[in-house]
Amino acid sequence: MTGAVTTRCPHCWQVSDCHYPTNDDGGEAVPAAGDLLICWHCCGLAYYASPVARAPTAAELAEVAANPDVRRALAAIAECFTPEQAVALIRGPSTTKGENER
Repeated sequence: MTGAVTTRCPHCWQVSDCHYPTNDDGGEAVPAAGDLLICWHCCGLAYYASPVARAPTAAELAEVAANPDVRRALAAIAECFTPEQAVALIRGPSTTKGENER
């Protein structure tokens, strides 16, 4: 997670300053223009722009709403108390070398 980049949700106007990479490669989570964002406060979908994210067009909304990864992320957010919990739920259980050797 990083707090270096902030933007506002175009639906609820809350500041979004925590970003998580979609993979777990250890890299920084820095959004780029056009990245899809899900607001933790209202679950609104938006595309990253600074300082205010833009709401998706009707065509973009239909496309992302059909994406199973987006639906899974929205369900995880609805079920969790913190963004960190939602990310852990989305990524699933992590396995370590010791667990695989049992």
